[in-house]
Amino acid sequence: MHSVFQRATLAQNCKSKVESVAASPNGDRIFAGCADGSLLVFNCDLDAAASASTVPRFHLFDTHKKWCGEKRAITCLAAIGEWGVTLSICDGYMYVHNLATLELITKLRSTRNCSRFCIDASRSKVCVSIKHRLLVLTWTGKELANPKELHTPSTARSLQWIGNHLCVGFRREYNLLSVETGLIIKEVTDTGRKEKPLVTL
Repeated sequence: MHSVFQRATLAQNCKSKVESVAASPNGDRIFAGCADGSLLVFNCDLDAAASASTVPRFHLFDTHKKWCGEKRAITCLAAIGEWGVTLSICDGYMYVHNLATLELITKLRSTRNCSRFCIDASRSKVCVSIKHRLLVLTWTGKELANPKELHTPSTARSLQWIGNHLCVGFRREYNLLSVETGLIIKEVTDTGRKEKPLVTL
């Protein structure tokens, strides 16, 4: 029987609940954001020359307590190799860290009360959900700047870039939004009463 994936287990004895997970661009590190504000860094022991069928093994390499300076849950986490940074959300703010050193670069005060984000690394764009609005930021090579606000009928539960548009999952429906005009181009479909709005490209 053919197996599509190889499974490896990590963070089995984690003292705090893992809230978010991200992998480094080359897959040699796994980052886990925890409910107590800690960041766990796991290194892969798999040799680059090993067989594709070999199950990778990860070991806890480092723990960064209060990684964002807060003892609050790290609810979203992403590692962007093209920019050399990680983006995370902790206590309702977005944080930017250096991907290599994991040192804090900045806390984006303009993102207060944010809940999630999506990234288009090739176009240097980030969209952040903040209550009934979306904040679109541009990566300049050093920082996230040039904010543009888009207003939404309700809080976005999920986000995905599609070219210069955003597919946004709300509580009851999916909409396609134009970033240029901020207008809803198309009401894609209903989410249904019990379904969670999840979006992927």
